Amino acid sequence: MKMLVNSARVKGFSVAHSVSLLLFNCEGGGGGTGRIFEITRRHQTLEGEVKMTTLDTFTRAYLECALWASTDSEGEPLDAAYTIDDFSKEATCRMKKDCESFRAMAANKLAESGLTEEQAGHDFFLTRNGHGAGFWDRGLGQVGNDLTDIAHSFGNQDLYVSDANTVDVA
Repeated sequence: MKMLVNSARVKGFSVAHSVSLLLFNCEGGGGGTGRIFEITRRHQTLEGEVKMTTLDTFTRAYLECALWASTDSEGEPLDAAYTIDDFSKEATCRMKKDCESFRAMAANKLAESGLTEEQAGHDFFLTRNGHGAGFWDRGLGQVGNDLTDIAHSFGNQDLYVSDANTVDVA
């Protein structure tokens, strides 16, 4: 199991199974990669402070939809070979920030829509990229139209597989 993590505090993290944590901070400047820590002994404890946050449901759904709706250079769906753990740090941070910005701009409309966080994250990716589905086709009337307009204001976000075999944002 790999967890994407980046902010909140955990002390005395105890594990019963092997786990790897990819640690990085979206707020930091510059590039760089996360550090992977393997914890392999049963009931081993990681002492000290680890800053950690998993992706929220909206953002996770957005990333999963991005893989599902995107193809590689040979036309194969990205989700056939990649998971959200394969996004580069930079791509994950950009996508997370876009999701946060969209949710802030569309908070009232999202609440009115009655959509789940998962549906809304999925629809944000589809709608902003002009796919044949999204907020506008859920039967939400003007609320759906308003969410569509907000999503379109973010422009397209295309994915590609880098030379490092990570999924990145063009």
